[in-house]
Amino acid sequence: MIPREHTGFFWSGLIVWLCAMLYTLIIPSQSDFQLLTIGFPLAIVTYILFICSKPIGKKLQWLIIVGILVRLVSIFFFPQLSDDIYRFIWDGRLAQNGMQPYAYLPIDIVEQIPSLADGDILSKMNSPEYYTVYPPVSQFVFYLGSWLGLSVEISSILMKSIFFISELATLFFSLKILKWLKLSPSNILVYWLNPLIIIEGIGNLHFEIIMIGFLSVSIYYWLTARHYRAIVFLAFSVGSKLLSLLILPYLLWQIRWKDSIIVLVLFIAVSLLIFSPLLVGFNYDEFLSSIDLYFRKFEFNAGFYYVLRWVGFQVTGYNLIAYIGPLLGLWFIIITLWITVQEKVKNPIAFLYLVTLIYLLLSTTIHPWYLSIPLFCSIFIRSRVAVTWSCLIWLTYINYNEDVYFENLWIVGLEYIFLLVYIFYEMKRTLALLDGEIFEPRPK
Repeated sequence: MIPREHTGFFWSGLIVWLCAMLYTLIIPSQSDFQLLTIGFPLAIVTYILFICSKPIGKKLQWLIIVGILVRLVSIFFFPQLSDDIYRFIWDGRLAQNGMQPYAYLPIDIVEQIPSLADGDILSKMNSPEYYTVYPPVSQFVFYLGSWLGLSVEISSILMKSIFFISELATLFFSLKILKWLKLSPSNILVYWLNPLIIIEGIGNLHFEIIMIGFLSVSIYYWLTARHYRAIVFLAFSVGSKLLSLLILPYLLWQIRWKDSIIVLVLFIAVSLLIFSPLLVGFNYDEFLSSIDLYFRKFEFNAGFYYVLRWVGFQVTGYNLIAYIGPLLGLWFIIITLWITVQEKVKNPIAFLYLVTLIYLLLSTTIHPWYLSIPLFCSIFIRSRVAVTWSCLIWLTYINYNEDVYFENLWIVGLEYIFLLVYIFYEMKRTLALLDGEIFEPRPK
């Protein structure tokens, strides 16, 4: 903990965090794990010190301002740790040419319109053999980012600028939620200074940030009993990334059935409007097959699934992901429905935190930025499981350290051993969410 009276410690820690963040945003590429081990740990250590010290007054203001400045500066640096941007630009250029991004495979159409692949986009894309699966709000950002066929660097700046606006919305409405709940405003630092959120969000353009921007508005309006406004913003959140849809059954369960019907109809109506671009020239079979591949083929940094995969190998001699993936999905649905009907869970933030953590623990693919929702929820609750996981999951970048992709299961195992130890350590606090204990009290 940084003693509040030691101003020198505060400013030294702030400078270290700032330098570590800028270094990690600018220097290492996806395959430079050795370079990542310089910046990421420093940023994480200082981050932990700040969230433990609960700074107040002008110190909190400075930390928020520095968080804004780091995000602002990162707009002008090209994503280093992810190649997803090339798919974003590709989809945006298709839309700019009046073509349906969901209807074409990149490898099938590049010969017809060579200009789409300007800048070697196709060769740098990580999934040219799959149909796009990004929802319409994300596609609209791709469209704006590819405006007038500009270079990939300019497209990156345009999209990051939209991300920056979304982050400011998250900051604004998170502080309003904290005030409404009579919680300490310093809780915002759990999300605002988290290295993973900044580096993977605006730094490398993962759309969980846009999703959370809309989600923060939705939760604020729901908590303040403005349900219709809340459900409209939730629809836009789902239109950014589908994961935020997990909260909808809980919201409908918490209000009178007549009101829930109106809210559901409104959500469907707004969602149909948002998703209407899919209705023209949309190849449903191919889109659903791409979604199916996520559960039946893709695997990365999984925990519980890897244990089941090993058991399957011992029994049958081959990978049973085609069966284990859907089975884990079914387990998740059952657990989520059970939590939904528990009358003790009276707050959408606690519900969303629990179900997204369970979703991740049961997933076959867990990229670092998937932790964004539980990290956002951590602003308002006592559990720090998501925070701890965010400090461990960056180790998985070692899997990109070789010329040929190879997953280091020793590192994955180390990550989950530490995570499980912490989960058991904090089990009582986390389970308290099921017993109605939702928010962290304001420090006296």
